[in-house]
Amino acid sequence: ACGAIGVGNISPGVISENTGAALAICATVESPIFDKKGRMPCHYHGMPDTYMAHTFTTGGMVLRWFRDKFCSSEMDLASLLQADSYNLLDQEAEKVPPGCNGLVMLPHLQGAMAPESNPKAKGVFYGFTLHHGKPHFIRSIMEAIAFAVKRNIDVLEDLGIKVREIRSLGGGSRSLLWSQIKADVTERPVYTMQNEEAACLGAAMLAGVATGIYPNL
Repeated sequence: ACGAIGVGNISPGVISENTGAALAICATVESPIFDKKGRMPCHYHGMPDTYMAHTFTTGGMVLRWFRDKFCSSEMDLASLLQADSYNLLDQEAEKVPPGCNGLVMLPHLQGAMAPESNPKAKGVFYGFTLHHGKPHFIRSIMEAIAFAVKRNIDVLEDLGIKVREIRSLGGGSRSLLWSQIKADVTERPVYTMQNEEAACLGAAMLAGVATGIYPNL
């Protein structure tokens, strides 16, 4: 709820997606939503008389795993340049066209959470050949997480929740390439925030209201 409030996700039609270690997706609704298929849980929002359809699944931890296990040269170069190693991964992924020349990734490195809810699911790289290289694998991870966002949006809309736009936060939102991939896959505008600590901002806003510093959100 703090992250949603920090990015202004306080009314229907907007969802927030937080690509940190996990991928958290939150949609604000005015009445409780009960998904008979068990795909989308619903919780209280941080605002009065509102609720949020809120899911988690594996997110940025997949790219971090790939970086730590297979990108030692990029990490060494980033350390030498005093740069962000993820920026170097972005530069690699930008070399590859959408679709990664047929390489597909399933990001279920800790089972599949929403909407599949299959704890036994495993991660998969499928369709790679001798023509694929590290840049393809990096971009395929980004595309896999983008499709996870899309699948959850599809569930929301199946439950009657319209999604006009996406507001992005978390470490993954720093990547312009990744945000563009999410926009292309979901066919919705993705807005990133000037304040990178939107969840902390939301927590401070709630504390301010609770202590009477502000009359309301």
